[in-house]
Amino acid sequence: MDKGYIISALNDAEYKQATCLAYSIKIHNKDAAVALVTRDVKDVEKQYYEPFDEIVQFPFSSKEVRRQNDWQLYWASPFDNTIAIDCQSLLKENQEQLWDYLIDGYDVAFPSVALHFNGSKLPNANRKIYEDEYHCNNVQSAMFYWKKDSDAAIRYFKMADVIMQDWQTATKEFYSPQHIPKHYNSDIIHSLISNISGVDVNVIDEDIFSYIDMHGVLENGFLGHWDRWTDKLSVWGTKEAKVKIQNYAVSRLINYNDDNFLTNELFNDQRQYYRYTTKD
Repeated sequence: MDKGYIISALNDAEYKQATCLAYSIKIHNKDAAVALVTRDVKDVEKQYYEPFDEIVQFPFSSKEVRRQNDWQLYWASPFDNTIAIDCQSLLKENQEQLWDYLIDGYDVAFPSVALHFNGSKLPNANRKIYEDEYHCNNVQSAMFYWKKDSDAAIRYFKMADVIMQDWQTATKEFYSPQHIPKHYNSDIIHSLISNISGVDVNVIDEDIFSYIDMHGVLENGFLGHWDRWTDKLSVWGTKEAKVKIQNYAVSRLINYNDDNFLTNELFNDQRQYYRYTTKD
C-alpha cells in the first residue's frame, strides 16, 4: 500500500489504547490505512480488530519496553510511506496536507517541536543540555515518518537496531553519567540515532508537524509537582468524539502518556462515533 499508519502495542492495555487511536485516525482521515504491530497476533483479542486494516508481528524478537522496538517498524510496516504513532495518543485532525508535505520533502522525519495543550510551544528545558553539550538536534518521537524506498531510511533504522537493542551501553558511549537517562526515553534515543546516523530528520515546519506532549507539560513543571497530569487537569469527552483538556479543545495529535487518561467512556465515545461515521 502507498501510505498508512502503524501503531505498536504489546499487552491488553496497549491494544486498547492502540485501538482507540486507530478509531480517532479514521474518524478524521476516512480513507486512512492503519496497521497494528505486536509480538504475536494471537495475543490480540478480536474485540480490538475493528479499526485495523492489518495486524502484523514484529519480524524479530521484541523487548518488553514497547518503544525499544521502534527499530523493527521499518521491516514490519506494510506501507511504502509510513507514519508511526505512539499508542498512547489520539488524533484529532485531518492529515492529508501533512502526508503530501512529508512524502514530497523527506525520507525520514520527526517533529522538532512539542506543544502545551493550550497550543504554545514547550521549551523542553530538561533536554536543552543535549543540544548545548553534545550538539544534538532534539526530536519528538511520539509521531514520525519514513519512506521505505530510501537509503536514508535504511541507514536510520539499521543504526536504530544497534542503539535500541542495548541503549544503556550506547548512551554511556556518548553522554556523561549525569546525562544518561535512568529509564528508556524514546525522544532521547531517537535524537541520538538521528545525530550519529547522519540522517537529517528534523522537519522545519512546526505548524504542520508537531503534537501536544502531555508528558512534556508535566516534565517542564507547568503543573507543579504531580506524578500524573490527569490528577491535576480535567478531561472532557463528547459523543461526537471531541476531547477537551480544561477549556482547550484538542484539535491535533495528542500524546497523553498517562494510563488514567483513556477511560471506558472516552474509548466508547471514539468507537461509537467511528461506527457512526462509517455507516453506509
